Parts: sequence; structure tokens; C-alpha cells
Amino acid sequence: MKTVVFYDDTGRILKVRRGSESSAKLAIDNTKFNCICIDGDINVDLKFVEDKQLVDVPPQPSKWHKFSYKRKTWLLNIAAAQQKKSQEIDRARESHELSSFEWEGYTISSDESNQRLIQSLLRLAQQGDRSAALWLTDNSGDERKFVNGSLIDVGLALCQHVTESHERARALKLQIKAATTHEELEAIAWE
Repeated sequence: MKTVVFYDDTGRILKVRRGSESSAKLAIDNTKFNCICIDGDINVDLKFVEDKQLVDVPPQPSKWHKFSYKRKTWLLNIAAAQQKKSQEIDRARESHELSSFEWEGYTISSDESNQRLIQSLLRLAQQGDRSAALWLTDNSGDERKFVNGSLIDVGLALCQHVTESHERARALKLQIKAATTHEELEAIAWE
């Protein structure tokens, strides 16, 4: 069994053919690509060719590195890395915003449904509708009815929670934009 490895001028493997010695010779004679012939059935995943020898690609330093066959090393794609880190922060911001927040002894769910409910009740209260009320249970299990001014306070607390989430994300994105190394990007986290 022979393995013929076809590669470009940078050493990147383009394709592999396995077969008998005669089929390997025929493949070599009829190609325009660089190639080497190796005895046996060789796995060429994560390899490249250098000086007509198969060489292992070193481990990837981070998900933001791309292997350069021309330079034979991993290169940081800073723009892609910044974009991916920014998306990671966007997901963390949304998760934080839509989770819950503490306010005056209450844990208030701020998922989309509860945000809409609080906003709707707040509009009704601002229009003078006395039936607009929100019942909350505090952390000790006691229930309280929020109406009028106290309902507005709940709405303001929700607004502050959402604003803080966005401000935190914005500050982290400024750090991402300023980062120039893998280590700097890895150090940026929501928590």
C-alpha cells in the first residue's frame, strides 16, 4: 500500500490517494501538483509537507488562531478574535439582562415576558389606571402588591438593571477593541 500526498507550494495538503505501487506511480506521473509517496496507509490529518516530509501541525494556541502554511506557524487573526469575543459578550449580556435582579429584598425575573408585563403595567399606572398592579414575593416569602408610585419604582429598577447590563457590555467591548493579543482577549470576561 502506498499513500500519495499532493500539496501546494506552501506545504498545505490538497488531496491524498491510496493504492498499489503502480497506481501511485501513475498518479505521480499525471499530476501538476507537488507530491510525495509514502509507504503504508498514513493518516495525514493535521499535517503539512516541509522538505518533502510530513510534519505535524502544532497544537492550536486558541480558537482565534489560524495556521499559516506559508509561515508554518499559527497566526492570531485579531479581527476575527475580537468579533468572536464581542459575540460572546453579547450573549452574556443578553443572558444577564434576561435572568433576574435583586431589588429591595425581591428577586425579580427579567425575562422577556416579565419585562413586557412590567412595562405594560407601568404604562397603565402612568395613565392613572388604578387597577394596574404587580404582585411580588420577597426572598422571605412575603407577598406585596405594587401599584402607582411603587409600581413605577419597580419599572425604574428594571430599567436600571437593563441599562447596567448594556453599560457593562459596552465597557467590555471597548476592552476587546483595544486588545491586540490572545492573552488580552482571554482575560476579558463577563463575570
